[in-house]
Amino acid sequence: MPNHLLGFAGAVLLSCACAHGVDVARERKALMDADAQFARETGERGVEAWASWFAEDGTMFPARIDPVQGRAAIRELMSDLYDPRTGRGALKLEWQPTRAEVSQSGELGWTTGVSRSVTPDGERRGKYITIWRKQADGTWKVSADLGNQGPLAPAGQQKPPG
Repeated sequence: MPNHLLGFAGAVLLSCACAHGVDVARERKALMDADAQFARETGERGVEAWASWFAEDGTMFPARIDPVQGRAAIRELMSDLYDPRTGRGALKLEWQPTRAEVSQSGELGWTTGVSRSVTPDGERRGKYITIWRKQADGTWKVSADLGNQGPLAPAGQQKPPG
């Protein structure tokens, strides 16, 4: 193939690739918004909202037990999340995303942030990382979630995350 045709073919391929490019900054903002909405809905609807944000094959990595995979198993694991509509559940969980990154393809992303959990035993603050996968319909779902918690907070020092 002559060099000028090779150059032309390369330019065509490059223009096609750029035409389908992902606006990473826009996707990063969309992912931050999704994580904030995930937190808001969990505070409003408890475990049902929590589980709904996970992909069907999503995985949680809880402390001191083996990973839990699948939306139904995650719902069962987190069944003690407080639901203000019913007053049931002893675990109040809040979090605030502080950073998001998205792959160049726009198919995967991750968020990190700070969290606060309150139980009858007291309050703990922590950090988390959540891996997200873009679904066929364009929404983001949690593929994997991992958090850690610090020691119980002394009385009178309980504050929201952030």
